[in-house]
Amino acid sequence: MIMNDTLSDFIVQIKNAASLPNAKAVEMPLTKLNEAVAKLLEKLGYVSNVKVFKEGGAAYKSLHLEPTNKITGIRRVSKPGLRVYKGYAGLRPVLGGIGVAILSTPKGLLTDRAARKNKIGGEVLFEIW
Repeated sequence: MIMNDTLSDFIVQIKNAASLPNAKAVEMPLTKLNEAVAKLLEKLGYVSNVKVFKEGGAAYKSLHLEPTNKITGIRRVSKPGLRVYKGYAGLRPVLGGIGVAILSTPKGLLTDRAARKNKIGGEVLFEIW
C-alpha cells in the first residue's frame, strides 16, 4: 500500500490506540520523519520501548504507549495541502502549556518550548496533549 502522508497515518494510529483502553503498542512504517518523531515522543515520555523490526523486506517501528502519560489528544496542524509555518514569537502554548507542539525546524524536530527558547521558527507538524 502506498501512502503519501506517512506522518498523518502515524498520528491517526497513535490517536486510535490512545482511545482504546487495552492498546499497548503502535506499529508504523519506518521513515526518517517517523523515526525522528518517535524519538522525540519517547524523550517527552508519551511512548517507550521504541524498536525497529523487519517484516517481508519492509522496515517497521514499534512503539509502546505509556499508561501513566495517557495521550488524550493529538491533532495534525500542517498538512500536505496546507503547510503551517510559525516564527518563534507566533508560537503559543498548547492548551495553556499542558500540551506540546512538534515543529520541523532547520535544527531538526523541536518542541514549541525548545523553539521559543532557541528563537527558531518552523513548520508546525502536530500538537499532542
